[in-house]
Amino acid sequence: MPPAWVGAGVSTLDLVDHQFTLFTGDQRWCAVAASASAALGISVAVHCIADDQWPARTGLESGGALLVRPDDVIGWRAEELSDGAESRLRQAFSTVLYR
Repeated sequence: MPPAWVGAGVSTLDLVDHQFTLFTGDQRWCAVAASASAALGISVAVHCIADDQWPARTGLESGGALLVRPDDVIGWRAEELSDGAESRLRQAFSTVLYR
């Protein structure tokens, strides 16, 4: 995960904190991540980065998301929030966990 400052003295790397983390510019991903993580029994933190530079930093539109593994590696990316997002996120977890 490339580091990016998201607050005073706080970077994206600080927010991963040894767990799965979903970074997005769209609050609607919170419900998607909560549902997917509950169904799979996986803990995931969601951080909404709502600044103008988020799309440029990630190459995603504001509705996209990055799933970062606990070792700071990007495990999955969604270009946008669309129908079937929860199913796609569940599949992403299955892929990165080799399930």
